[in-house]
Amino acid sequence: MGKSPGGDRGRGGDRYAKGVPVPKRAFAAAGALGLQAFPLPAAVSGEGADAVTWGRALEEIGYLCADPAFPIVVSIHTGVASLLCATGNEHLVDAYAVPISRGECLPALAFSAP
Repeated sequence: MGKSPGGDRGRGGDRYAKGVPVPKRAFAAAGALGLQAFPLPAAVSGEGADAVTWGRALEEIGYLCADPAFPIVVSIHTGVASLLCATGNEHLVDAYAVPISRGECLPALAFSAP
């Protein structure tokens, strides 16, 4: 069996070693396929998948994907979109959750310590 594209670090290893994020085009493609909308409510063109179904979908993507970070990052993105939907604030949903589900907008999280 040959070496993976990431060398000894595994798939995606070169990208990680260089500090390069998952390409934006991957999220645009996921959005176009409806993947990022899958766990979201039908009101925002989602499928309303429950947590178990969504988890199994992410697991399968992880097995098939050449980039092991991709399903984790998609999960974070959809988690942010889900929280925005849960607020019930129409502006937040329209301005952020829907574009996230389409792969048109990439959310970010920031943490700080005291």
